[in-house]
Amino acid sequence: MIAPFDIARLPRIAFGSGARRRLPGLCARFGRRLLLVTGARSLQSSPHWPELLEGLEQAGLGWSHCTIADEPSPEQVDALAAAHRGAGIDLVLGIGGGSVLDAAKAAYEVNDLYNAILNLVTTNLRTVMGSMDLDETLSKRDEINGRLLVVID
Repeated sequence: MIAPFDIARLPRIAFGSGARRRLPGLCARFGRRLLLVTGARSLQSSPHWPELLEGLEQAGLGWSHCTIADEPSPEQVDALAAAHRGAGIDLVLGIGGGSVLDAAKAAYEVNDLYNAILNLVTTNLRTVMGSMDLDETLSKRDEINGRLLVVID
């Protein structure tokens, strides 16, 4: 059995036993309104669905929900983002397999491109600078810029 873990980089990934119960608290740290992206049926037909919705409500979160039935196309992602643009979405929560997570990540990036880029740069800047000592961060600006451009491009 794999022990539970979180990957704190953006997008944040919570995995393992108990992760579902921690989601409302994790989401509440990032805002009050979320876009919930799931697969077509399995979660909604399980006993976990009402528990999740109750947890989101108890955490004071509002949500919009959409489902992804198969591999998302660029057109689906654009339509998803357009349908929720202007809805005050603070974060995107994807629960499911690879297609669901791909759609959730893409919808976040398309929906709020400025903040998506800002979050990506900030996270990677911390990663790059965290691997250097103070003298290196002051003397290797060109290297830092180059490493960030590789991630952004």
